[in-house]
Formats: sequence, structure tokens, C-alpha cells
Amino acid sequence: MIDSTRKINTELTLKGVIIAGKNIGRKYLKPELDKNIQSEKYKIIFEKISEIVINDGTDKFIKKDISEVLSWEEKSSFNGFLS
Repeated sequence: MIDSTRKINTELTLKGVIIAGKNIGRKYLKPELDKNIQSEKYKIIFEKISEIVINDGTDKFIKKDISEVLSWEEKSSFNGFLS
């Protein structure tokens, strides 16, 4: 990127790369992520997380605690979800 002095510097270049990354994510990754999050497998995982968080009376959870109540298939999805 070029600043008011018409010179390219590292700071402006990094800002440009970050902006480009956000735009790519918004255009290509977000729709896929939204579709996956709305799937039935994630809905079940969200319900189980909610149940644990509500029962514990906190706004945090430990991955191990959630994994203990998930089926093998749900654990696989959950690990991908947190990655």
C-alpha cells in the first residue's frame, strides 16, 4: 500500500494483507462456515455445550467436559469445530 508520501512501508502493506484476508474470508469461508454451523451435527453439539454451561452456571467450558458427553462421531465434529 502507498501512504500520503507515496512510499510503500511494511505497516501499510501488512494492513493491506489483513484487509485482503478478511475480504477473502467474508466472501469464500463465511458462507461455508455458516452452512456447517447450521447443520444438525453442530446443533446437537451446541445443545450439549449449552446444557453444561447452564448447569455449571458459567459462561465458559472445558473441552474435556464437553467431550465426555459426546458420541464418537460428535467428538470428531467437535474437534474440527474447535480447530
